[in-house]
Amino acid sequence: MSQVFDIADRYVERVAEMSPISATYMGVPGHDHEMNDFSPEASEAEAQLDRDTLAELESAQVEDDRDRIARDAMRDSLQLNLDRHDANQQFRSLSMIHSPVHSVRQVFDLMPRETEEHWSNIASRMARIPAALDSYRGTLDEGLNRGLVVAKRQASETAGQCNVWTGAAEGHESFFQGIVQAFDQSDVDSAGLRSDLAAAASAAEEGIAAMAGFLRETYVPGASDRDAVGEERYSLGARAYNGVELDLQETYEWGWEQLAWVESEMAETAEKVAPGQGVEAAKEVLDGASTLHDIAGEITGEIRGPISVGSLVTVAPFVVPELRIGFQAENPRVTFQQAEGDQTDLIQMLRRADIDVAVEVDPIGQRRL
Repeated sequence: MSQVFDIADRYVERVAEMSPISATYMGVPGHDHEMNDFSPEASEAEAQLDRDTLAELESAQVEDDRDRIARDAMRDSLQLNLDRHDANQQFRSLSMIHSPVHSVRQVFDLMPRETEEHWSNIASRMARIPAALDSYRGTLDEGLNRGLVVAKRQASETAGQCNVWTGAAEGHESFFQGIVQAFDQSDVDSAGLRSDLAAAASAAEEGIAAMAGFLRETYVPGASDRDAVGEERYSLGARAYNGVELDLQETYEWGWEQLAWVESEMAETAEKVAPGQGVEAAKEVLDGASTLHDIAGEITGEIRGPISVGSLVTVAPFVVPELRIGFQAENPRVTFQQAEGDQTDLIQMLRRADIDVAVEVDPIGQRRL
């Protein structure tokens, strides 16, 4: 094994030891019974591992392209980790989409449940949730002390999610009690393990509930009223999700160009559907055409004889041919007749019984058949 790949293997092993949740996500065995430490001290230890690994990579011998690619990819990833750490992102690692709170809950979705050992791992990990969240509260408290906080909305929404997981939210059952119920339906029969799971589920609920209370009562009052995170934090997040360092101003301008292009395409298409009437009128025309499809689908039994359909000139080219082919394929004894006109024409055709059904859209957007 090359020096670069040896460094990479040892790094993965250390990450798995320091972050058992990451071990489960990566499929590294031996840590499913453990839970993460989310304290500031643990974060610093992870950053030191990244620093040490970067130093090793700098002096490692590169033997071929595989080594070069692996080294460069690791350097980019580790440097981003350190940049985020040095920007103190660990003290405000809270959002309604992803945070240590979410990781603590979601990791159980990835854990196997076939054997007694699997269920024992689940029980052990659930029992460790309160301690894990205590360590995370210490990090968030430090963030509050330093003025490094997220928006109030992120914290309050996360608290609401906690209530869903514990079953405190109306209409929801406890996720953790659901795990106990899943054990009852499994092929594993162990009264002692069942007791461990039940106790661990209760402990997990208490830990999650305590986190929800902390977020609502302690964190939200000290959180920011602004949702925007600023250019520096946004840039770090963009690097993490895109894998490249974007020119944010250029990307922003490109986004506006794309929006203008989409709107021009919509206007051009709308002009074909409803000339001179704009996008909203075109939507109504197409909605009316869709309703015509629905009416045809509601007809049951054998149908024979002629059927006359009148439609707006703007609808006819887009809908009637397809409708006619499909309708006659299912009802071969029907003779399909088609008429076109404007709104006034269609009303007169109906009054004279020249057509059986008509589709029209009035100017204020009320669809009628």
